[in-house]
Amino acid sequence: RSAPYGPGPFGGPTPHGRRSQPRLEANELGGASLVAERVPPSVNNMDILNDYFLHFGPVTAMQINHNRHEAIITFSRVEHAEEALKWPVLNDPTIGFRPW
Repeated sequence: RSAPYGPGPFGGPTPHGRRSQPRLEANELGGASLVAERVPPSVNNMDILNDYFLHFGPVTAMQINHNRHEAIITFSRVEHAEEALKWPVLNDPTIGFRPW
């Protein structure tokens, strides 16, 4: 099924032109957490973000902070988080994305 976010892993532009990232540190369960910053209020909700991030792998936890316009996403595996970091969140380059 096609995501309404446009390009990215869903049939659009190439990943961020980021240099190779240092390997994320795994949590006690082998997963890793990332934080999305400057998330527009219209998309900073569980349904939209979970639908998007599930394309990279299982999400084990998500915290939304509406006041700070942030979301913390925890993937079940480091590799899934690393793949997600390669792409602009929801194909919006204004949303910051980094290890937590």
